[in-house]
Amino acid sequence: MRAVRGHRRGSLDARKVVDYAGSRFEDHVADVDVVFHTVGGDTQTRPWTRLRPGDVVVRIVTPADVGTVRHHAARGVSFVVEPARDWLDSISELITSGRLSPEIHRGVPLAQTRAGFEALEKEYRRGKYFTHVSDG
Repeated sequence: MRAVRGHRRGSLDARKVVDYAGSRFEDHVADVDVVFHTVGGDTQTRPWTRLRPGDVVVRIVTPADVGTVRHHAARGVSFVVEPARDWLDSISELITSGRLSPEIHRGVPLAQTRAGFEALEKEYRRGKYFTHVSDG
């Protein structure tokens, strides 16, 4: 999650970015213009006390509850990215050619998927986590 204060028209100048895995963002910020949710769970219910009327919560996991948005006089925005094969093929080509280097946190075999996801609740990670399904 990113809690952003003080953006300028035409830019998104974050003065503070809070690591949701290391602390509760509401302990670090107030009067936030935009909260950009990239994770689910209880963090989705907590930003409302840090927003001013008219400010925005952007969610990519699930849409904000309309009643909650109205109660806090805020704006709720959500979007879902749906993969398209041609886009994924283009990204794959960029990775294969070395022009794009995704940051990988860890990969686990399919048989260890559950343990891997449980570990994500406890550890800080930078980069993507993936499940290795096959060798082919």
